[in-house]
Amino acid sequence: MSGEIKTQGSQIWVLDTTQSPPALLKIGNVSQYGDFGPQGNDIDVTNLESVAMEKLSGLPDNGDVTLNINLADIVSHRWVYDNVNGDRFRFLIGYSDGTNAPTVGALDTITPPTGRTSDGFLASVKSARKSVNTNDAIRATVALVVSGAITTTWKSENP
Repeated sequence: MSGEIKTQGSQIWVLDTTQSPPALLKIGNVSQYGDFGPQGNDIDVTNLESVAMEKLSGLPDNGDVTLNINLADIVSHRWVYDNVNGDRFRFLIGYSDGTNAPTVGALDTITPPTGRTSDGFLASVKSARKSVNTNDAIRATVALVVSGAITTTWKSENP
C-alpha cells in the first residue's frame, strides 16, 4: 500500500454563522462528495491570422461540490435547506487519514484539524433537491458553489 486515503470516515463541516457565536456543524449522513477542484477557464485569443483556435489558460474555477445525503430530520439537514439563499459559508472536508475535528478560528474561519488531510473552501448552498424512490431511503443532492480557492492541508503538513 502506498498511502491511499480511504473514503470511509470522511466528514464535512460548515461554519454556521447564522448563530452567535458561530459554531461548526457536521453535516450528517453524507454518502458521497462529487468531483470538485480547480479547472482553468479558456481565454480565446484567436485572430484572423490564426490557422487554428488559440487559447490561454485563465483563472481556475473550482465549480460546484455535490453532496449526496441520506435525508434525516437532523439539525444539519435542516440547516442546508434553510440556507439555499446565496449566503456564503466556510466548509471543510476532513478525510479518513485522521479523526480530529476542525475548530473555529479567528475572524469566523475554520482551523483545519491536526493530523488529518482536509480541503477547506468558501461556498454557498446552490440547491438541495430530494429524490424519493420505491423501496429506498429518501435522498438529497446538495450543490455547493465554491467561491475562490480550495485550500488543501495534508496530514503530513500538520502532524
